[in-house]
Amino acid sequence: MSDFTWKGTKASTKYIVVSEYPPIVRPEQRLESVPIPGRSGEVYLSQDETTYNSYTKDCICYIADPTKLAAAVAWLTGSGDVIFDNESTYAYEARIAYQIPFEKIMRGRPHQRFVVPFKVQPLKKAATTESNITVTVSGTVVNNIGHVPSRPLIKVVGTGDVVLTVGATVTNITGISTSITLDTDAGMALDNTLLVNASAQISGSWPVLAVGNNAVSWTGTVTSVVITPRWRYL
Repeated sequence: MSDFTWKGTKASTKYIVVSEYPPIVRPEQRLESVPIPGRSGEVYLSQDETTYNSYTKDCICYIADPTKLAAAVAWLTGSGDVIFDNESTYAYEARIAYQIPFEKIMRGRPHQRFVVPFKVQPLKKAATTESNITVTVSGTVVNNIGHVPSRPLIKVVGTGDVVLTVGATVTNITGISTSITLDTDAGMALDNTLLVNASAQISGSWPVLAVGNNAVSWTGTVTSVVITPRWRYL
């Protein structure tokens, strides 16, 4: 049986069967271009090769047991991770933002097809929870195995003022009591309780793990740097 997993639950447990998976596509790069009078084609004003646009993955399904329709309607809402069985090693961060045409099924015709429109973030992540990387020796090399630069979660355990270098990025951190956590995707830092915004203690660049090898080093008193890498894939 063809299946997908939505927010940790298999569609088959809701009597939903996949009749056609959405195609596997490379996301569209976010580019800005303008046509130039008197010449063919366009000129690109922005060519950031690391940013991509969200898009919709339409999954065509049917209800194996029409009496379970109400439970399926209640389940196929909101946001979460979706994993398609034809691409089971990856998960997409998704939202079901559009109406699902269940009215065709509600006319009493069993096995009527319907489309689930998953609005997905452009970059995939591993379907299984990735392991943290703990660095205890300054200069240790971390290899980004993903397809694009990673914006990791980094916990710096130490005290006082620290200069953290990750690959080509340099981050200045002041006044660490016991630890500080840098959420580089959100552009925010939290204190050791994870409750207080500590972004005022940060200056310089937020750490980024480029594709390939990145040396992780520091000056100051640091016991360890714990990295949740957040590898992302096209």
